Amino acid sequence: GISQVLMQQVSEKAQKKMPIHEELYSLAIRLCGLSAIGTIVLVLAGGELFQFAFGEKWRLSGEYTSVLIFSYAISFVVSPFSILLVVLGKLRIASAWQTFYFISILFLWFLKDLPMNRFLISLVVIDVISYLIYGLLIYNAIKEYESGLKPMTS
Repeated sequence: GISQVLMQQVSEKAQKKMPIHEELYSLAIRLCGLSAIGTIVLVLAGGELFQFAFGEKWRLSGEYTSVLIFSYAISFVVSPFSILLVVLGKLRIASAWQTFYFISILFLWFLKDLPMNRFLISLVVIDVISYLIYGLLIYNAIKEYESGLKPMTS
């Protein structure tokens, strides 16, 4: 997938001590665009789309998807870049985030008695905050890597 191609490209550039931000920025913009389109469609018409495609019994699933799409969207944008932490030698940061995310998701157990919509909103809030932090950690790793590159002389 995207992560494997990204890993290969970034690994090659990192071995040669070359900048990596340009293709990463381009990929991030494309992923954000695709994510935004899917999010807008499902937020505005998730229930109707599911009902049309699968029948009346699926309308509620489409409504739940209209809430969950925010989790899917941010994960779709950030997850392909997670491999960069490995490539750039930031395994501790990657592990710390995984632990943070796991504990955050465990917190949902205390919310098990909430109505389904509120529970899903809680899940989405945890996911969005967690993945924003993950994205920031990845961004900082890229920034740190690039700040360590020697400027090229002509």
